[in-house]
Amino acid sequence: MFARLFFAAPFAFAVTASAATVVETVLVGNAGNAADATGIGSVSELYRIGTYEVTNAQYSEFLNAVDPAGANSLNLYNPSMGSDPVGGITLNPAAPAGARFELKSDKGNKPVNYVSFIDTMRFANWLQNGQGASNTEDGAYTVISGGLAGRNPGATVFIPSQNEWYKAAYFDPANPAADDNGTPDYWLFPTQSDSVPTRATADAAGDVTNPGSNVANYFAEVENVTTVGGTSSVSFFGTFDQAGNVREWNEAVIFGTNRQIRGGGFLSQTNRLQSTGPDSEMPEFEAADLGFRIAMVPEPSAAVAAILAGGLSLAGRRRQRALV
Repeated sequence: MFARLFFAAPFAFAVTASAATVVETVLVGNAGNAADATGIGSVSELYRIGTYEVTNAQYSEFLNAVDPAGANSLNLYNPSMGSDPVGGITLNPAAPAGARFELKSDKGNKPVNYVSFIDTMRFANWLQNGQGASNTEDGAYTVISGGLAGRNPGATVFIPSQNEWYKAAYFDPANPAADDNGTPDYWLFPTQSDSVPTRATADAAGDVTNPGSNVANYFAEVENVTTVGGTSSVSFFGTFDQAGNVREWNEAVIFGTNRQIRGGGFLSQTNRLQSTGPDSEMPEFEAADLGFRIAMVPEPSAAVAAILAGGLSLAGRRRQRALV
């Protein structure tokens, strides 16, 4: 079951601030599941997580809504998004207010990159608070210097915790490779596989040319992001690109003030895609191969979001999956 989170008319990938940003999610079931041998992956409640990584189109809508003049006072926009060919958003001061953050050609459906963990906190606050010119500094998180704030009580849209991210990526209640008498197990890769994924290839537009059930955009020969969901490889619950494309922030605080990063990206080698391969960075860190996805409670209040169940499409590629 897939759902779309939206706050007005459901115009996916609209560029202007007047249109609502659409975030498609999947339900992560099996509440109260056991953790794996490392103690990671147990989540006591149902939750939803982004089917895809947050895209340039979605992030540009956020930028145009909260910073219509393009002043960038909160440093939500990294100029490398425009100058680096791998980035997907440019800042055009001559454009009308509310439309100054523009998408590069063929980059709207690619994952946003060059975002810090603090940027992701503000994006989650904006979604929870109703989009438009809503508050970015409080909501799911109270943004403080250094990005150390935890998730606030009552948060409904947020960045996944380590357990939430890990379960959505690796958990499988019927893994045939289970060696523990058939009890729930975890895959090594987020593609429902214990085998190393095939490396994705892509055309000039960044569309994957060798999609399959165990394909990921990593250790790329041509170093670039690819269209979200373009590999056709999904986790058990139906998420795409938790292996490869861009590395993804989660909430875990480790090594002092660092936030954890999982999943590997287009620059990563095999070990970073694995369940055993997290890394971390300071919450202010930004990079060409670093992005994020959102998570949410199953039924936010009507004032926050509307959830529509059913099979919905993104660029013609959608798959309904049975959830346990």
